[in-house]
Amino acid sequence: MSSPLLMTTTRSAVHAAGMDRQAALARLPDRYRDLLTMVDAGGSVEEISEALGLDVDAIPPLVEVGRAKLAGVLDPSPPHRVVGP
Repeated sequence: MSSPLLMTTTRSAVHAAGMDRQAALARLPDRYRDLLTMVDAGGSVEEISEALGLDVDAIPPLVEVGRAKLAGVLDPSPPHRVVGP
């Protein structure tokens, strides 16, 4: 059974940034590229943890970090901060 976290994709962000997802993934460290590629292929948390030799509980947080890194590749501009009144 897939986690809702694993089912969320960043495809719209990829298209909005005008960068091919594969090109963006290629710029990530191997660990995150492999992880996100398995998620995109529909791998379950259990399958991914076994393939990467990681604990099942480690996968969802690593997916979040991987997606944040991917978003940084797609849009490298610093986030905008709202300064108080």
